[in-house]
Amino acid sequence: MKKVVIISSYYYAHIDVELIPILSNYFEISWFVIFGYTTKDNTISDFLNRVKHIQPKSYVKLSGRMRSLSIRKDYKMILSEAKKCNPDVVYFNDDGFPWLPILSKKIFKDIPIIAAIHDVEGHSGSGIINKIIKSILYKWYTYLNTFSDYSYQLLSEKVSKAQKVFCCHHPLTDFGVCEKRQHDKFTLLFFGNILAYKGVALLLKAGENAYNKNSNICIKICGKGHDEYLLESYKTHPAFTIINRRVEDSEIPDIFSDADCLVLPYNDATQSGPMMIALNYGIPVLATDIPAFKWFGERFSNVHLLKNNIDVWANEFIKYSENYPNIFINREKYNSEIDSFRTQIQQEWINLFEKFDSENVC
Repeated sequence: MKKVVIISSYYYAHIDVELIPILSNYFEISWFVIFGYTTKDNTISDFLNRVKHIQPKSYVKLSGRMRSLSIRKDYKMILSEAKKCNPDVVYFNDDGFPWLPILSKKIFKDIPIIAAIHDVEGHSGSGIINKIIKSILYKWYTYLNTFSDYSYQLLSEKVSKAQKVFCCHHPLTDFGVCEKRQHDKFTLLFFGNILAYKGVALLLKAGENAYNKNSNICIKICGKGHDEYLLESYKTHPAFTIINRRVEDSEIPDIFSDADCLVLPYNDATQSGPMMIALNYGIPVLATDIPAFKWFGERFSNVHLLKNNIDVWANEFIKYSENYPNIFINREKYNSEIDSFRTQIQQEWINLFEKFDSENVC
């Protein structure tokens, strides 16, 4: 059986949790997880309890912040442990810059490495350092994996002819049983990091305008991030329920069980993790009509795309709240579309690792 090593940061490990049970039927998987310096011990403990069925072979909590010299030994330790598995192929679900790419070349030598590229393009407002790191990573690895058709198109235009780009879609993400709860108001959920490029300002203003015309609307915002100052003047507004903190994985099913619809008013994106959670739970989605979401709007009957405009979103909130059962129709069709996509994703990942071994790469 082909041996596959997967090395992930905790930030992206939810992807592995979905894939490893499937991949283990076809490959000998050895999984390694890297926790950030600021990750709380109880968060690590909760995560390890949640993944008892696929326990990591080893894990490490970084002893310093990213790119500090002190964490070089942490990466060297986890990579050396992974090398002992004698893998045919190694998959990095973490940029780990600079130590992961630097050390991996020396430790794995001729073993093929596939590097996950989560954000092919820097988001609006992202710093120059982040853009430089991405440009280096694109050139560093021969094999690169993206998580959406849009990302695949973008990255394919950036790499050399000697490199190979793959597209294995982000798996639908399941954090546990999500039982739909009855509630009085039509509830729209924004879930994830509070960042300006995700259209938080538009959502707040559109939600406020819609509520002034129909008080049966509730916008629930869950998460924290660099631009959470945008939330300050809305925390006591009756239209909004705001949970401004890091949300633990164990809380996610309850949060999504209250949602009638997920909202993604992003200004730009290459993919969306919250979209994959919503699809897993069969929850309808409203999103801006940016290129990254166009494919989802065409494929899924209950993913609706809107212009990036405050009045458009406010009017849609009102229309949807008043006609919800008639707008998001045919749940059986929607669930069938999701099941088909889930099967497609699983096959994509199986096909990816079947292409590789230490002697031959297709």
